[in-house]
Amino acid sequence: MRVIHVTPNFHPVTGGLETFIADLASRQRAAGVDAHVLCFDRPSRRETRQPPIGSFRDIPITRIPFIDLRFYKIAKLPLDLVRSFDLIHVHTLGGPLDYLVRHRRTHQRPIIASTHGGILHTQTLARLKKIYLNTIARQSLHACRQTIASGPDDFALLQTLSPQNAIRIPNGVDLADFLNLQRPLAKPHRLLFVGRLARNKRVELLLTTLAELLKLDPRFRLDIVGPDFEQLLPELTQLARKLHLDQAVQFHGPIPRTAMLDLITHAGLCVSASRYEGFGLAVAETIAGGCVPVLQRHDAFADLVGPLGQDHLVDFNQPLASAQTIHRIASHPQALDQASATGRQHIRQFDWNHIFPRWQHLYANVLASA
Repeated sequence: MRVIHVTPNFHPVTGGLETFIADLASRQRAAGVDAHVLCFDRPSRRETRQPPIGSFRDIPITRIPFIDLRFYKIAKLPLDLVRSFDLIHVHTLGGPLDYLVRHRRTHQRPIIASTHGGILHTQTLARLKKIYLNTIARQSLHACRQTIASGPDDFALLQTLSPQNAIRIPNGVDLADFLNLQRPLAKPHRLLFVGRLARNKRVELLLTTLAELLKLDPRFRLDIVGPDFEQLLPELTQLARKLHLDQAVQFHGPIPRTAMLDLITHAGLCVSASRYEGFGLAVAETIAGGCVPVLQRHDAFADLVGPLGQDHLVDFNQPLASAQTIHRIASHPQALDQASATGRQHIRQFDWNHIFPRWQHLYANVLASA
């Protein structure tokens, strides 16, 4: 079997989507599937172009140029290359999926599409996005053999746009390193956020919540880990200074996996104010590492919190109430330890050992019906 993964971004870009594709393609290649990646040659028009040919973890990569229209990117995909594969797996809605659907009589290959949060992570151009979803995107999804949602929010969207071929497969996560972490140095008052600095992550709400937390207990600290995709760091550091958080918050930027594992062993809680998530890979990793979650209230995070329940979901638009919830959870060490164990047990279901066979079954079924 030969499979090509079509995605906006891949290595050296890092993030939940890129990690998921790398993990899936690596496991496919280990299982005898000839998996390749086709992606754009840079994340946006502001970034440096990457070489047209490359590889990552033994996965061949082809990169192509594109025209950047903010939320929609236009590119002429190499159909001769695409046709040399048995199946096309497109990740996220947008220009590449629409192009491949429009030219399906030329490449004559079955298409499956994973939404990964679609285009709904921010409210930017919200009206235009809604028009696109209900016209071009709807038509493209109908033309796919299968559409796959990684979380409940995406699945609800797919059931509206393309109910006849929508299924849900949670993202697989490589959890072994996190589940094996020992946490003798974990501190209840140390908070951790892992994720890219982007508008939809709403890191500014974590800072305003931290300011309220410090009024309740000056021991609270917040570590923020992840690349600055939208050049938000100057704005966030300025807000931190304005809120007098200089000694309470640290922006680490992108760090090696070993360094992140070390931060997780010291953190009592993981936090995220993200407005929308297709799945929440970084949150799943930190919960697997033993951090107790306090997350923005929406269906994707409710899925990850699981049996910990609504007490661990808040509205970070209300910093005082969010701070009070975090303070209450952190103030009971024995209950915190039990919540840590419960969260780790629940999150095991998203390990690749459980998820990968579902992808193998899906691919085989799609090709059998081609």
